[in-house]
Amino acid sequence: MQRFLSNTLHRVGDVFWDILFPRLCVVCNTEGAFLCSQCVYTLTSWPQNVCAWCRGTSERSNICESCSRLWGLDDLWIGYRYDDVHIAHMIHTLKYGYREALGMDLGIILGSRMIDEYSDTDAIVPIPLDKIRYKERGFNQSLCLAQGIAQVCQRAIYSRLLIRTVARAPQATLGVSARWENMEDVYSVVCTRDIPKRIILVDDVTTTGATLRSAARALRMAGAEKISALVFAHGIPPRHTPVR
Repeated sequence: MQRFLSNTLHRVGDVFWDILFPRLCVVCNTEGAFLCSQCVYTLTSWPQNVCAWCRGTSERSNICESCSRLWGLDDLWIGYRYDDVHIAHMIHTLKYGYREALGMDLGIILGSRMIDEYSDTDAIVPIPLDKIRYKERGFNQSLCLAQGIAQVCQRAIYSRLLIRTVARAPQATLGVSARWENMEDVYSVVCTRDIPKRIILVDDVTTTGATLRSAARALRMAGAEKISALVFAHGIPPRHTPVR
């Protein structure tokens, strides 16, 4: 009953929020949706079969075989480039403008575009926030994306399987090597007894891949057999990867 009331109040709050601040397309500013059906095709996509990290050719997704071993991911699919001003604006609005509904819309867009790539997954696992950041923001933007993706692929979301056990400096404030060190051993799996075998991690932005690598390592150690990742945008840096 308590959860039902909480969810109901949350939905009512979303309605009033949309009345006060209508959904406007971030590109053309027309009312009705955060991204209209025409403008979605104007966004800068991450190129297919280009590795996110070394920029080499990848046969299966956005991660090549050698980078797959280093990052611990079997596959990686990236939707867009973060250096597209409209993509950056959407992510910033989602995280700091507190528009959870925007996250779900972006998840539906990403999930619909990539549905043929990740359809063999058993479970969707959003990258968790640490407790401090979650309290400040009030929601997890990766979970919002995951909820939109789940609507498309009809897969279960395991939002409490992976937890962030350590709060550290925000990744955006650090350099490439420091980001890797900053994300070492910050995640753990709550229950390893019935862990899904084929998991897809979901995050809003990846730049160095340190977050995905750390999360994948925790899940692999807990018994997951195939770990892939679906990310809305790539923040660009590495061509050279830290040696580990």
